[in-house]
Amino acid sequence: MLRKLLALLILLSSLLFIYQYVCHCTDNDCDQFLPREVTQRLSFLNVSGQKAAQKNRGAVDADKNDQQNTDDAKTAKKDSIPVQPLIIKDGGALVLRLEGEDNFKFPTSTSTPVINEKAKRNIVDSFNKYLRGNPQKGIEIIGGYARNEKNDTEHEDIGIARAESLKQQLVMAGLPATKVQTTSRLYPTPNIHKDTLLGGIDFNFIKIQESLVIKDEDKTLLDAEGHFKFAKNTHRPIMNDAVNNGLKSVGNYLRNNPNKTLEVVGEYTNEEENDTDLPNLGMARANSIKKILISTGSPSDKVKLGSKLNPELTFDNDTLFGGISITVATTDSTATDSTGVAAKTDSTATDSTKTAAKTDSTATDSTKTTTKADSTATDSTKTAAKVDNSETEKEDTTKSDDKKEDKSGGKKVDEVAKQEAAENENNAKKTPPPPALQIKDADQTVSESRDAIGFAPSSAKPILTNNIKRSLREVKAYLQKNPNRELVISGKYSADEKNDSGKPSLGIARAEAIKKELLSVGTPANKLKTREQRIASVGKEDTLTNLLDFNFRVSKKVEKDLLNLSRTLYFDKGSDQLKLDADLKKYFKNVKTYLEQTTNKRLQLTGHTDSDGEEAKNMELGKSRAEKVKQELVKMNIPTKKIITLSKGEKQPLKPNTTDAGKKANRRVEVIIK
Repeated sequence: MLRKLLALLILLSSLLFIYQYVCHCTDNDCDQFLPREVTQRLSFLNVSGQKAAQKNRGAVDADKNDQQNTDDAKTAKKDSIPVQPLIIKDGGALVLRLEGEDNFKFPTSTSTPVINEKAKRNIVDSFNKYLRGNPQKGIEIIGGYARNEKNDTEHEDIGIARAESLKQQLVMAGLPATKVQTTSRLYPTPNIHKDTLLGGIDFNFIKIQESLVIKDEDKTLLDAEGHFKFAKNTHRPIMNDAVNNGLKSVGNYLRNNPNKTLEVVGEYTNEEENDTDLPNLGMARANSIKKILISTGSPSDKVKLGSKLNPELTFDNDTLFGGISITVATTDSTATDSTGVAAKTDSTATDSTKTAAKTDSTATDSTKTTTKADSTATDSTKTAAKVDNSETEKEDTTKSDDKKEDKSGGKKVDEVAKQEAAENENNAKKTPPPPALQIKDADQTVSESRDAIGFAPSSAKPILTNNIKRSLREVKAYLQKNPNRELVISGKYSADEKNDSGKPSLGIARAEAIKKELLSVGTPANKLKTREQRIASVGKEDTLTNLLDFNFRVSKKVEKDLLNLSRTLYFDKGSDQLKLDADLKKYFKNVKTYLEQTTNKRLQLTGHTDSDGEEAKNMELGKSRAEKVKQELVKMNIPTKKIITLSKGEKQPLKPNTTDAGKKANRRVEVIIK
């Protein structure tokens, strides 16, 4: 038993020795001490052990790698800009939805959008498809911006610059420019990630109402809501009542102004079929308009025809909107006198001079028209005449009553007093009331209306009469004529009102509603800004008025010019007399508007002289010149408190005082806003 135990111990010791040697020696070293069979078997065991160990270590490393990859993915996801779907709707109608596509992005304080070409192409295709099915609609691109973003563009804010930049890209990609308007919006809580504004662009579908406007220089003959329409391949126009009735006024204008003619030009494309007897469909369309003008009283020889091949014409639902241009020209063949009636200039009368008046006893149609116009009083003249007649009747009545009083011993005194009171009341009624709506730019009245814009309490929907709509068209025309002006619409509201408009306040909703009306008559969106104004109470009437303010201000470009560029006014030697030309008057009008829209700016006038005379007197003369300019500006209603006058006398010459030209340049007043 003891021997067996001893043998077992020796065997175990041998195995332990072999195991330790195999695990710590190289294969070559092992081959030197062990037989190949043992070495191979032990090597197999060793390799298997190593593989198992490697597998275990690999599993651990793999777990570490997976964890690292997960951490890296989380970090990358955190650092990357989130992907937002692009969804565009018109009310409840889905216009475009791009799944998996990035929305617009703008690096802070930049105006160029970051968006891929595929998304841009999808936007243009979707918009064009939607607009073809909705020809009276257009797209308002709203550029968003954060309050702390810098604006280094020529636009008023970085938001409008973003909208204009995108508009340019979309138009270049095929979207009709006439269908796109731009505006901006301040984001109170912008979505900014890694110095990038996410989104930054909103879309609004608006109604575009084209207007038919016919002018003779600065005089508007026709400004009607709507336009001519032509079905494809046809020449007969489709017109609404506003256009049809407006053409009558054009006919009257031609009859009363024999030296005026109309040129009507019709447009067409080569793709259209011409089934008329005229050379092309454009000429046929123009001829149709001429027939309508003749039917309203226009002389046939006063309407000239033309045509224009326009490959860019677009048809919405096979309908052409517009397609006709009408211009007014002045002919040289007839001369007009002070009454506007054309006189015969030679013995052989043309058609137009046959229409004109003879200067003897036989009156022409024009003379009759003029005579009739002279004999027929206008509404205001009738009113004035009626007032005068009332005064006469009152005197006659008073005389009659005086006679009755003499006969009746003064019994008619009370009746006379009552009649005088009634007459006074009637006269007061005949006096036109002040305008309920007055829109002005500085001292210039842009539009007046006897009606006011009304709102129901807690409502953002305006009550608009035809007079108000006319005023809005006049505002549009003023902004078109004055591209250096913008209009700020301020909507008023009170905390007592309930706001269900979906806008931040009822005031901004009311202002936006009027902006929408101005857009519908063709006012450029970038010329309109909206604001809100909270007031204590709006009143308790069923219809609330005076809840809107209209304030014109200079454009951003004009503002930069006013702040960066000074103006210089020159004077004759020893004189402080000022001469303002048209350019200076326009400049000071812009100054007045700008000073009204700011609170911390002043107009500084600095007077200078040449070196002739005593220095002290030159200092006084410089001051006198600055004060003279100030007096003229006060006459233009620029507030005195907004004007600062200084004098530098002869101390700051522009040029040497050694020549007359140099002295002339030094006799000046420099004007700058500070």
